[in-house]
Amino acid sequence: MSSDANGKVPKLKNKKGYTVLDMDTIMNKFDKPPEQIVEHVVVEKGVTVIAGTDGVGKTWFALQMAFCIATGKDLIGFKTLKRPVLVIQFELSPEQLADRLKLFRKSYGTANQGFLDFAVLEGDLIFTDAWEKVKTTVIEKKLRNGVIIIDNLYTSTNADTSNNQYLKPVLQKVDQIKNETGNAIVLIAHHNKTDGEESLLNKDIISGGKTLTNYVSNVLQIGNSSFGADYRRAKITKVRDGYCDLLHQAFRLDWNPDDCLFDRGGIIANELAHCKPITDRWEYDIIIGFSEYESFKEREYFNRQRFWEYLSTLDGWDKTPSNETKVTRLINRLVSWGLVNKKSHNQYELNNDEIKLLNTNE
Repeated sequence: MSSDANGKVPKLKNKKGYTVLDMDTIMNKFDKPPEQIVEHVVVEKGVTVIAGTDGVGKTWFALQMAFCIATGKDLIGFKTLKRPVLVIQFELSPEQLADRLKLFRKSYGTANQGFLDFAVLEGDLIFTDAWEKVKTTVIEKKLRNGVIIIDNLYTSTNADTSNNQYLKPVLQKVDQIKNETGNAIVLIAHHNKTDGEESLLNKDIISGGKTLTNYVSNVLQIGNSSFGADYRRAKITKVRDGYCDLLHQAFRLDWNPDDCLFDRGGIIANELAHCKPITDRWEYDIIIGFSEYESFKEREYFNRQRFWEYLSTLDGWDKTPSNETKVTRLINRLVSWGLVNKKSHNQYELNNDEIKLLNTNE
């Protein structure tokens, strides 16, 4: 601020600037880093987005997360700290919620009193600005240092959350609740609708765009898989603090329809193969058949000649120079899709875990 003609700095009336601290004060005052409530996914006093395709099971996943945090049990293999949880449900009716909670109680038992609560809509309308009521609910509940799960962002407001101009005021309210109550917040969000094939999981397909994903600390995305109705793709696409070995690496989420729980499966070698309908790929039939080929079962590796031996039993795969080129291209394609692993020159290995998923008859 500039001084006046007499060299004095004028005083400001009824104005307050930002708090200014030196480096040592900051390091001493804020010496404890935020804890990871759910490893790689939910951080203390942070905001997480769980985004997914319509019908992928976001609400089921949110309920599983709530029970895991309230009981301190690992969530899909990620270490989880026990914290109180408040789920504010804009997706399900109280009757639908009760029906789902009965299933979760069989798997997780009853969370300790006060560690898991639900705010439900009774006469309240969705697509109204609910955030002042959300703030009041959290304050009345006296929830601090816990986790608030909002299911979902889209129905919690009358604002168009896909439009940056209208989303920013909503995020300001989210930030206010986080700062004033000291809780972590999990927002359930949607992927933008696409025509045809599923998209690769990345932050750009989340409704709300960069305005939303730049604001939050962590992002986990879930998508469908063409490998079967009980399989999903998942990917952690943002971690603001800490190291995450799974960052931007797609992995499988296995859905158990009996207890309605997700479990983390293996790494997806090529996510694109999970985005295209199985019926559109004739190559899948070939690799399934080859994996079942009687004379191959006891071999650990194979080469092009061995693969062609199998192909020559099929129509249209006579041993001609043109087909030899097709065999090489086919193997390279299967490698790029993660169905075959290349070990060395002309030595390959089947990725049986991925191939089994292709066989919908199993």
